[in-house]
Amino acid sequence: MALDKEFFSLVGPTLIGQGECVAMIAHDKKYYAAKGPVPAKTDAFSPIIDMIEWLNIKDAGTSKSAVLTGKPIYYIGCDLVGHETTLARQNNWNLEKLGNKKLQPKDQDKLEMRIYKEEAVREDVPSRALSGTLATFKLAPLAPSPAVSLTDQLQKLYMLAAFSVASEKAKDRGRVTAILTGAAGEIWSYGIKSDENAILHAEVTTIQNLFINEPAKAQRLKTDQTYLFTTLKPCGMCAAMIAACGAGKIHVVYGQNDSGEEAAHTCLDGKAGMHHQLAQDMKLKDPDQKKLINELQVCRTNFPGGPIVHLLDNTESRNLMRLAHARTVHKVGKYASAQEDSGKKKVMAHLASFLRSIEVIQA
Repeated sequence: MALDKEFFSLVGPTLIGQGECVAMIAHDKKYYAAKGPVPAKTDAFSPIIDMIEWLNIKDAGTSKSAVLTGKPIYYIGCDLVGHETTLARQNNWNLEKLGNKKLQPKDQDKLEMRIYKEEAVREDVPSRALSGTLATFKLAPLAPSPAVSLTDQLQKLYMLAAFSVASEKAKDRGRVTAILTGAAGEIWSYGIKSDENAILHAEVTTIQNLFINEPAKAQRLKTDQTYLFTTLKPCGMCAAMIAACGAGKIHVVYGQNDSGEEAAHTCLDGKAGMHHQLAQDMKLKDPDQKKLINELQVCRTNFPGGPIVHLLDNTESRNLMRLAHARTVHKVGKYASAQEDSGKKKVMAHLASFLRSIEVIQA
């Protein structure tokens, strides 16, 4: 007899205490269990999310998700929240809730007999399984917050910086980057799409990075206005996490549109004021402005999904990214030497310290 639903109905309640929940999945005679406190609706982590992210960690080029696809993930002790459901659905996992009943003596005997007969072995999934990966995105201290109101013109500078990071740091990761800021322009977190874990899209990485490395600021997502600048429109999974963790306070500004089904009709699309696309991502008053915008428009017209993901190896796409990075470097130098006290100068000083700290531009 395999480790089936009945087995997990018996073993699940023995794994958790008051205020805890657990997610479980079987693999031959082994079963994996991720447990922890019952999450709030605005948490970026939960045992279910831990389980799915852990299953997607690659080892020697493959992941457990490739082996276990189609098997249900059972959970006990909590109700699903929206971004858990969306994350599971988009990554082809079925979630099934089991009752959390106190086992009677006969149930305990039955469980012990099954464990003995089937030689069942439990392996615990680490909480926040990707915390080591996310720790690499921890920011060094940056220049002071620009303390500005992020007008559309200033938002373009943050988008330019995101494209610059995509050019220099995300070359093999789908060229998708996200930057999260406070209302006054201070950078709180950033993320790059992972090529090692299917869950870690740039937006998910950015938000979970904040929960790992800046927990006090993560709590402010529920109360403070923030901006998430991302080079590609968020997919359904990312949109659900943005909406949940930000409690509707995160405003998304995206560069490239994504015409794929996963990004076509997300929860952000149904809420007025939750996001918008910059009409001309990098409208800059520089010598190559016209060339840059023309290239961007050609890419958008010919490839509606956006060049960042679908044209990773396309020369035109790579040139676009490089040109964006060159414009960033130009802007940094221009405003560093400018004799003015403007919002642009303050923003570029802050962005320059960020880009230097992650080695996108030279110190």
